Amino acid sequence: MPRRILLGVLLVPLVTACGPGVGMAGLVVFSNIRINYSSTEVTDTVDTGEKALSCAASDVFTLVNPTSSAASALSISGLDSFPGIDISSNCGSSLAAGASCQVTVSYTPTSSGDLSGTLSVSFVNGERTVTKSVTVDATVPAWYPGGWCYRQKITVPHSQVGATLTDFPVLVKTTDTSNALFANAQADGDDILFSLESDATTKLAHEIENYSSSGELEAWVKIPSLSSTTDTVFYMYYGKADATNQQDGTDVWDSGYQGVWHLQQSVTNGVNGLLDSTSNANHGAPANYLSDGTSTTAYSAKIYKGVLQSRTGDEGITVSPAASLAVSYITLEAWARQDDAASNNQRIAERCINSGNCTQHIYQMVVGNGGGASFNIYTQTGSQSGANTGTPPTTGTWHHFVGTFDGTTLALYVDGVVSGTNGSLAGQTIRTASTGLGLGIGRQLERNSRSLGGAIDEVRLSNLARSAEWIAASYANQSSPSTFCVFE
Repeated sequence: MPRRILLGVLLVPLVTACGPGVGMAGLVVFSNIRINYSSTEVTDTVDTGEKALSCAASDVFTLVNPTSSAASALSISGLDSFPGIDISSNCGSSLAAGASCQVTVSYTPTSSGDLSGTLSVSFVNGERTVTKSVTVDATVPAWYPGGWCYRQKITVPHSQVGATLTDFPVLVKTTDTSNALFANAQADGDDILFSLESDATTKLAHEIENYSSSGELEAWVKIPSLSSTTDTVFYMYYGKADATNQQDGTDVWDSGYQGVWHLQQSVTNGVNGLLDSTSNANHGAPANYLSDGTSTTAYSAKIYKGVLQSRTGDEGITVSPAASLAVSYITLEAWARQDDAASNNQRIAERCINSGNCTQHIYQMVVGNGGGASFNIYTQTGSQSGANTGTPPTTGTWHHFVGTFDGTTLALYVDGVVSGTNGSLAGQTIRTASTGLGLGIGRQLERNSRSLGGAIDEVRLSNLARSAEWIAASYANQSSPSTFCVFE
């Protein structure tokens, strides 16, 4: 859609033409596009982010005369300071009442650097001489190579991070349908990629959990260093019609992650289709979900999709036995919403043994345990130990539960804050001898019972104890993505 300059009224539609790239030297980004008339300034805020000038074959400005008298002595000039820019029009020297004409600005950038110029349209309307101007400030930034047309700046304020974190998986989420991403990226989001502001040529690993061109993105991006002292700035690139899938999903999750289950898939009972995003491929299979509105997979959950459980059929997810599930130290985390407050010992996640009775809880996260929540482990010396919350989590509300054990202290976090600890375990490790055990999500496997009555999303298992700052940042990011990651 062309920009329009009305001879009496101002409109600022958006041009998003995209053509072939011309290399790094010719990458120019338009920003601060303004139309000025008398004391009124209208700023173009429709576009989100920046557009590579090398991707724009031309911008077309349409001049419209909505008045009842002709505009005479029409002249078009300016933008002389831009090398490689040509201006042409079909307007002639006058514009009749109610008529329109077009001014085309074509770009063939020949140099880099900061540029500034003005496109002016002068005319006589009645007894007045009026000049309308489009002021353009343009810069040539460092840009990811290969012909990507658009990018958006994303900032993580350092105030969101308690300590500098290495290889942190940041959730980037937007449901703003006016975001230019959705009009200019491929329909499946294959051309979306991320890079740091400080290193525009290196692609960051990312995994897209969900993308819809109608206006929704949930993506996980691995940030090499998330600073607590300076803002972390990175860019999202898109707008390359011939790009193949740019994701590197397994690399988002560092080697400490033994399983990451987003639980967004719609899967039939017994099918191993609730995918683990790590390279361990510890995929899960749902069991006993009714798909009747009371229990189902692909349920609208905290991050995107999760599972809903009613407890009537002992629903849950089975992750098959794997050596990677046997950990000596641990971080077990999940978003969960407990809807059934009447029943005790509802499992968020658990790995246990002992002849069908599950009396040795290798590690487990439980809600409704005496009214609260608890995280328990079984050590190599045969000790069952736990950390408990003092008060029960609010029923019907999503909470972020995280349990950690570092060889000394067992800790339970709720919504980013330590809610219970047990520091009497110095020198201990979690029992790992029984590697042929699976993991139950939302249920107890050996008894096929004690399911959570509620909903679960974003379950993760690590073979190390994540720091309090890591857990707090995870909660802040996932509970309020738009505050943690600010689009500019």
